[in-house]
Amino acid sequence: MEHTEPAVQIFDRALLPKRLMGDEELAHTICTMFIEDTPQQLSAIEQALEQGDLVEVGKLAHRLKGAAANLTAVRVQQIAHEMERAGNAGHSSLLVNLLPQLQQAFSKLKVEMGKE
Repeated sequence: MEHTEPAVQIFDRALLPKRLMGDEELAHTICTMFIEDTPQQLSAIEQALEQGDLVEVGKLAHRLKGAAANLTAVRVQQIAHEMERAGNAGHSSLLVNLLPQLQQAFSKLKVEMGKE
């Protein structure tokens, strides 16, 4: 019997409009702003990691985690949370492994949202 990992939710498309009282236009605006802003946040995280500023990585990951949570970008939120904890704990090797996962989760999110 083959063991398979459960599918990880990327984006909770049904929950976002509920959070916004059905305002589809606002949901679209929020999604667009997130997609436009996140590459700069990812770049800042990568730069802080390259400079060895793990506390800053933790702070930046915390900010991204909050934005992703508001958007219901579940997988980005989960990885950003892991990065926040790793940064605050000084686990640079874990951060090096998590960054590509975060970048990939963002890419998948864009596809799922129809923004790629």
